[in-house]
Amino acid sequence: MQKITFMNFKGGVGKTTSVCTMAELLGLAGYHVLIIDLDPQSNTSRMFGIKDDIEELNYEHLFCHKMYSKKSMQEFIVQTNYTNVHMLPSSEEMCDVIYKIYDGTKETANDKNDRIELRFAKNIKLIEEDYDYIFIDTSPFKTYLSYCAILTSDKVVTPISLDNFSYEGVLKLANLIIELNANFKRNAEFMGVFFTKIKSKTSNLFTGMSGSYQEQLGDLFIPIAIRDLIAVAEANTAFQPLYTYNKKCPALNDYIELLNYMDLIDNRHYKKLKNLLVTKKGGDK
Repeated sequence: MQKITFMNFKGGVGKTTSVCTMAELLGLAGYHVLIIDLDPQSNTSRMFGIKDDIEELNYEHLFCHKMYSKKSMQEFIVQTNYTNVHMLPSSEEMCDVIYKIYDGTKETANDKNDRIELRFAKNIKLIEEDYDYIFIDTSPFKTYLSYCAILTSDKVVTPISLDNFSYEGVLKLANLIIELNANFKRNAEFMGVFFTKIKSKTSNLFTGMSGSYQEQLGDLFIPIAIRDLIAVAEANTAFQPLYTYNKKCPALNDYIELLNYMDLIDNRHYKKLKNLLVTKKGGDK
C-alpha cells in the first residue's frame, strides 16, 4: 500500500487530471484506490460524480480529533461509480478547518506524540489497509492541509508544465518535505516532477527544456511527459475521468507509462491496461 500526494503550489499544471486519470486506470487494472480530495474547490470530487449536495461531513473531526475505529473513518468515504475507486470528498467547509488546525498547533506544540498536524495521518491509517493506493490531491495554495497531506504520505510527486515551471519552487517543496520529516519524524519521499500539457514531444522547446531540467534535477526528473490533447481539456470540462470520456485518447498511454515508470503497476497489470486502449487512426485528439 502506498500513499502518494500530488502537489504543486502553482495552479493549472494538470494535477487534478493526473490524479483522476491515474486513479481510474489503476482501478481498471484491478487495484483498489482511495482518492483524498484536499482542495476545497472540489474539482477532483466532481470528476468522480460527487456533487456539493453530499451529506455534510465533519471535517474538523477528521483533521483535529483522534478517531478510534475504522467505522468512524468509513463514514467519510464514498464509493464512486468507477471501478475500484473510492473517494474522501472535499467541500468548501475544508477552508474553515485550516484555521482550526492552526489554532490546534498552539495547543499541541509541546506534545510530540499528539501534534494536531499528525491526527489526519493517524486517522487515515485506520482504513489504509483496504486500499492498494491512496492518492491525495491538494490545493495550489500552501496551507495546513498541505502539511497534513505530506505528513500522511509515503511519497510526493509534482506535475509541472513548460509554461509554469519553477525550479526554485521544486526545491522549496523538497525542502519543506525534509523539514516536516525532521520535525515530525516522518519518512515522506519526494519522488520528483513530470511534465504535463506538452504540445509536442518532438519540439525543440520540449527536448531542450526537458534536457535542461533533467540536468538540474537529476533523479528528481521523471522522463515521462503527458501530451496536451483536445480530449484531455474536454474531459475536464465535462467533469469526467479521461478514460471514461475518451478511451482513444493517446494521453492515456502516457499515463500508463507514467504508472509503469513509478512502479505502481506490475507487468501483468501493465499489459492489461495496454489492452484496454483503443488506437485511434488519423492523429491525436
